[in-house]
Amino acid sequence: MKVKTSVIMPAYNASKFINEAIASVVDQSEADWELIIVDDASTDDTKKIVEEWAKRDPRIQCSYMEENQGSAVARNTGIQQAQGRYLAFLDADDLWHKEKLCRQIAFMEETGVAVSFTEYDSIDEKGEVLLSAETLPDAVTYEMMLKRNWMGCLTVILDKTAFESVWFPSIRKRQDYALWLKLMREVKQPALCLHQTLASHRSHKESLSKKKISLLKYNYRVFRRHEAMGRMSSAWSVIQNVFYRLRGHGSSQTGNASFLKKTALLIGVLTLLSRATGFLREIFIAKNFGTGTDADSFFLMSSMVSFIWLFTGVFSNGMIPLLIEIRNRKGNEENLIRRLTQGLVLLYGVVVAVLLVYAPVLVGFIGYGFSSSSQELTVTLFRIGVFSIFFGAIYDLHLNYLKSHQSFLVANFAGIYSNLIYIGFFMILPVRFQSIEGLAVAMVLSGMTKFLTTVPYMRRLGYRYHWVPRFWDSADVKKLARLSIPLLMGSVVYHINGMVDKILATPLATGSVAALNYSYRIVGTYESLIMAVFVTLLFPTLSHFAQTDRVRFRRVMDRSMRVMVDMLIPSVIGLIILAGPVVTVIYRRGAFDLHALVQTTSLLRIYAAAILAVGVNSLYVKGFYANQDTKTPMIIGMISVAVNIALDLLWVGRYGVQGLAAATAVAGYLGMFLRQWKFYHHYGKAEVESQLPAILPPVIASGAMALVIWPLQQFLGPYYLTHMNLLIKLGGLSTVIVLGAVTYLLVLRLFNPPEWKWLFDRNR
Repeated sequence: MKVKTSVIMPAYNASKFINEAIASVVDQSEADWELIIVDDASTDDTKKIVEEWAKRDPRIQCSYMEENQGSAVARNTGIQQAQGRYLAFLDADDLWHKEKLCRQIAFMEETGVAVSFTEYDSIDEKGEVLLSAETLPDAVTYEMMLKRNWMGCLTVILDKTAFESVWFPSIRKRQDYALWLKLMREVKQPALCLHQTLASHRSHKESLSKKKISLLKYNYRVFRRHEAMGRMSSAWSVIQNVFYRLRGHGSSQTGNASFLKKTALLIGVLTLLSRATGFLREIFIAKNFGTGTDADSFFLMSSMVSFIWLFTGVFSNGMIPLLIEIRNRKGNEENLIRRLTQGLVLLYGVVVAVLLVYAPVLVGFIGYGFSSSSQELTVTLFRIGVFSIFFGAIYDLHLNYLKSHQSFLVANFAGIYSNLIYIGFFMILPVRFQSIEGLAVAMVLSGMTKFLTTVPYMRRLGYRYHWVPRFWDSADVKKLARLSIPLLMGSVVYHINGMVDKILATPLATGSVAALNYSYRIVGTYESLIMAVFVTLLFPTLSHFAQTDRVRFRRVMDRSMRVMVDMLIPSVIGLIILAGPVVTVIYRRGAFDLHALVQTTSLLRIYAAAILAVGVNSLYVKGFYANQDTKTPMIIGMISVAVNIALDLLWVGRYGVQGLAAATAVAGYLGMFLRQWKFYHHYGKAEVESQLPAILPPVIASGAMALVIWPLQQFLGPYYLTHMNLLIKLGGLSTVIVLGAVTYLLVLRLFNPPEWKWLFDRNR
């Protein structure tokens, strides 16, 4: 009997799942196939089940091994009997989707490729999806296969006429990987991927994919024995296997919630390291410059540069959904990045040239409350620091391209390296060179370092820059421009809000600008940790679900919001109570005197009260952006900033710099309530998984935490805060924080919140 496709199915004690596997072949929309089932000496009811299927469908053939010899021998036995031109493979516990053969064979006939594969998801023993399909490369070469096995055996189809022989090596494990390497080495052409999820791999206790260490061991054997590679080359290939898995190279893992949860811890750790080096940078600045006039001038200059850097918000929030959309329609996303790079360089070239000339006018307006000497110093610093926007803009562009490919760790490495520039400035240079002007130079070098960090990652994704004539003439550029107009306005509004605070602080007591900066740095660092894990990481996934599965989009948004609230409420209460100790441990040394301590602590308590609003606002904004709705967040942002500025003007005269911080907190909560109302109005509410209001458990648990940390701090504070040793100070503060956190988690556990079950359940 001549058939087009021969399906090879090895089976050993597979009675639990083989019915479903066979049914998935029989139900194929393509009817021209044969199924060869090779029973590898099963001791259960596998043989009986196979024979019953063979009686019902003549396309099913049975072969029986006298003794168990492993899946490689079983597959080879099936290949010997195969009549079809195409060979496909399906294990007895896996499943095919109905259109698998039809679509993949058509794809191979259209392209003439010898080896093809598809994307596939993972299911549990009950058939429920554990992991959504990851996005695989369009083509996989032999060199790429040495770094990672991209092809799941259940998805591969071979045109056997392209090879002298197709024969699985006689090894117990990873024989499919060894065969793919051999065939691709021989045929010297890449395997092509059909970007459709057409199969489901069943993951259970016996799956090799569960045994990660064993998988690496067998990979090493494949490289040594079957690819004849040396020991060092084989070991290096194994290391690359691990590296590519950890980094997710070439795989966007779109929509993979389990990937999100697994990556969150690593990102959190690296973000903590990045912020730790950032804190060390701030400690050096505070120690050397305190809250004096030099510090005020430097931080005002930094705010002015950030204000000019308007495209930060534009590219961070408008580009990722567009890149995912381009990728889904097989467009040229690299070409968009090239065009935007050219546009940014030209735009900021003009902007910087103008600012260098008109710096005195700009500083005179913004720093109107400074003395003439402070204004002159700010002009000098600004003319140095303004060059950092070149590197910052391209860095943002590269970073969001990498994020759209789920390469999240680059920002953390870039932050660490850039902070080391500042740290080196204070630790390596002689004291006489550690001027405030030198610090501005370090800021520029830091921005350049962040940009350079992204370059190797971009190259690994295959990106190469070249000039694009008429770079503005592109439908995607025009669409991004349309999306970016409200984003740009929103970014301007946000930066105006910060600038107004700095402007109104310039005529206040010396150190007001610096104190605003130091206090917000502490809050901003903590917020960054939360944002990195639950917002930045979540954004590409939300963008994917917004375009493909609205129900899952709402479910992920709701669960993430509940987790964020659970973390932010105790953070608000804890930081308000411990504001003084935190500022003391971080900043109290050198030029950072008692006046600076009191001023910064009072501002930190006010900013801490707004942590909940900032976190929730960020998640709602990302939810809107994931749906490419940039107008709603812009309008709400403008309302919030208008209220903020009005309150600034109303309260600064009466309450001073504390009034500026309070205005920011009130406006933040106003924006939170408006965004929540509009979000539910647009997208509806998700299913409620708990009878308790989401805010009740964390509020009660936070109250219990406060009852622990307040008296504990009163008891321990006089001992560790007055000690000269920094490690003892850190140890004392950490003890109070850890005991408070343990109390909070224990009380929260009594409520058994459903969002934490979702977060820590590996299978969801």
